[in-house]
Amino acid sequence: MNQEHEMPALNIPPIAEVEVQPQERPSYRIHVILFVATVFTTLLAGALLEGANPLRNPASIAQGIPFSFTLMIILLTHEMGHYLTAKHYRVSATLPYFIPAPPIPFLIGTFGAFIRMRSPILRKRAILEIGASGPIAGFVVAIVAVTAVGTTVNTVFWQTFANAI
Repeated sequence: MNQEHEMPALNIPPIAEVEVQPQERPSYRIHVILFVATVFTTLLAGALLEGANPLRNPASIAQGIPFSFTLMIILLTHEMGHYLTAKHYRVSATLPYFIPAPPIPFLIGTFGAFIRMRSPILRKRAILEIGASGPIAGFVVAIVAVTAVGTTVNTVFWQTFANAI
């Protein structure tokens, strides 16, 4: 027999002999730490964008609440769209990892977020839906956020509206 074309034998045990490892309970500590840090950096960024100086007056960080709340809800909804769709298709995925960023020079206080997929995605439809569900969910919430929060907080909108009447 020609040694070049000989295939090595695979040693695959029968299914009955394969040990199923029990899944250990995931730790959510890093997810919570990163989320809280990102909330803080977006609060700081929002306060700075409003003209407050939280370094001189720490209470002025509250001026960043509308910005931070709106941004974090949009980002959380986007990531949960991916996560929940992955779970729907039985793809093993982590909860979102939020990435805080210093508000200066990055302005918004975050680099975004991501989820980690631990298992392969076997169907094209699942890939498409997992990929598209995040932006679609985030877009819907962004439209509501811009309409609700943007028009209530924005004084220019109300001044223009009042002048038009």
